[in-house]
Amino acid sequence: MGKKLSDAKPAEKLLTLYTILLVAARPYSHTELSGMLGCSKPTLSRLLAQLEGSNFGKVQRSNSGREAFYQLEKPRGLPAVCLNAEGLHQLALCRELLTNLLPDTMHKEMEKSLRQAVAFLPLGSQDLPDHIGTNLSKGRIDYKPFQATLGIILQAIREHKVCEIQYKGAALAEEKSFDFAPKLMIGFRESLLLQGFIVAEKGTAIPVYNSPTTLAIHRIKTCNATCREARVPDIPEPDNATFGIMEGEPFTAVVRFAAAAATYVAERQWSAQQSIELHADGSLTLQVQGQSVPEFLSWVLSFGKTAEVLSPAWLRQEVGEAIQHLHKCYT
Repeated sequence: MGKKLSDAKPAEKLLTLYTILLVAARPYSHTELSGMLGCSKPTLSRLLAQLEGSNFGKVQRSNSGREAFYQLEKPRGLPAVCLNAEGLHQLALCRELLTNLLPDTMHKEMEKSLRQAVAFLPLGSQDLPDHIGTNLSKGRIDYKPFQATLGIILQAIREHKVCEIQYKGAALAEEKSFDFAPKLMIGFRESLLLQGFIVAEKGTAIPVYNSPTTLAIHRIKTCNATCREARVPDIPEPDNATFGIMEGEPFTAVVRFAAAAATYVAERQWSAQQSIELHADGSLTLQVQGQSVPEFLSWVLSFGKTAEVLSPAWLRQEVGEAIQHLHKCYT
């Protein structure tokens, strides 16, 4: 036996309302629609408001006496999007896993979009779990204060525009101001990075340097949009070919890990060109490609006594000097 519309979920009723108005040859009254959906008039008003807030057509209202009539302004072309429950569930999971990287306002917008999309699924498949995953993080960055900055940057990327930026790097004593053409957002180690080009402040907005510059979103002090069109090349997405994201002179490192850390290391891909040699005592030797010495040093030292750099000699020396400094601090 089929389910009565009066027992349908709000998403099902919204989809039914949309279908009725989409194919209707005439306007329907408020009373007619509430009767067809098996809901109260206030509930119908809420459904009409939700439909009005979507991007699938404008609800046109007319009045005859004390009765309101509704019909849907037929869209010239519905979005060429194929929706299915599995795809929306995967998007919902991605939303949960991005909790630590995006401000609440962006999460709310994602939630709204998902709920609107769910309404257009076939009847019986509109169930979208409220909570299907999470992202645990220590030392996370609060991106709520950077909502406006993120909005400006995303629009500049879409429109190929230049931004005026004031930036305070971790190692900089003072803030620096420059014109910047943003190109690519990157999520890296629980933080948001922005890659783009510093461009000439006057004339054509062409790159000042051949290589792109990487900025940390949370270190951008001010970001203002401009009307200048950026004339910069595209940046290929990071391919994980080498360890680290900051650019530097490439090098090959060999690190031996004790048995206590071997499983953790062996389970992960550290660079595109890597090799692992397992040893009888449970330890392993990893050969990996690097390009950022500070990042690599920080990574090796995070393993404590379970990691030993074997080569190159200069990198082994730098690790030794860092350990000696730590020894002085704790003795």
